[in-house]
Parts: sequence; structure tokens; C-alpha cells
Amino acid sequence: MLYRVKQVLWAWTARPLSDDDLALLGSILSRAERELFQTYTLNDQNHGIRVVKLIGKTNEANMSLQKAALLHDVGKTKVGRLSVIDRSIAVAVKKLFPAVSRGWGDGELASAKRYQIPSIVRAQHAAWGAEMVQAAGGDPLTVALIRRHQDKLGAIDSEEDRLLQILQTADDLS
Repeated sequence: MLYRVKQVLWAWTARPLSDDDLALLGSILSRAERELFQTYTLNDQNHGIRVVKLIGKTNEANMSLQKAALLHDVGKTKVGRLSVIDRSIAVAVKKLFPAVSRGWGDGELASAKRYQIPSIVRAQHAAWGAEMVQAAGGDPLTVALIRRHQDKLGAIDSEEDRLLQILQTADDLS
């Protein structure tokens, strides 16, 4: 619950990126990837920056991981900008009514009711984001990390799994 309160506060207090943050973006993302990043709300831009900075504190220098940190939620922009209230409702529905959330999340945008859209975005944004980054020329590992960033991770069986665990930890903290 405290985490959700922090998210709302971050959304309400989101500020434009600093010159240092913009320089960080320029050192990580290609031009096409920066264009995707620009489709984010200020809150989501700040979130991506927080995630990549947390990863940097682990001394992990993998460029694909850094790109995924910045772009992992870009699929949320597919339907425009959802408000923090829309997102909170989707999370609450998932928590209180998991079967309903799964049903709505599996739906198609074209036939969805307005109240179902946040659940669809919550459930499908990882796949959409992976497609968007791939279309922008993203490398296969970045695309895979974005596609899997919401997956439950079991045993760490590969380098990709190790990087995914780092991404998920940083995402959960920010």
C-alpha cells in the first residue's frame, strides 16, 4: 500500500528531466529509442530514469539491460496516456478480483469497454512494448527483457534470467 502511495506522489510531482538525465538517455538510447521514450508521460520518464539509475548502482553495465530499464513500460503508451487513477484501479481489480482482471486483461482493445482498458494495458503492455522496441531497431536481448519484465521468475537459468532479475528488482523499487 505504501508503494502505491509513493507512486501517486511521484505522478503528482513529476518534473521534466534534468540535463544530466537527458545526457544519460543520450548515452544509452538510439535516436529511434529516444523517440519512444518521449511518448511517456513525465511520470513514466522519471520512473525509467529511476530504474536505470538503480541498475547503475549495482555496477551492471549491460547496455541491453539499461535500454530495457528505460523502455520497459513503453507499451503502456499504445492507447494514449492512462491516468494514475486508471492504473490504480487496474491494480486494485487485479488484487481484489484476480479472475475478472485476467479476463479483462486478455481482452482486445477494439472491443473493450472503457473500464476494461486499464486492465488490458496492465496485462499486455510488456508484449506491446517489446514489439515497439523491436520495430525501432532494439536488440534482441533488450526486446526479450521488455517482453518478460512482468513474468514470474523461477530459477535463474541463463544470463537473460540474471539480467531480468536485476530489472525486476529495480522496477519494484522505483
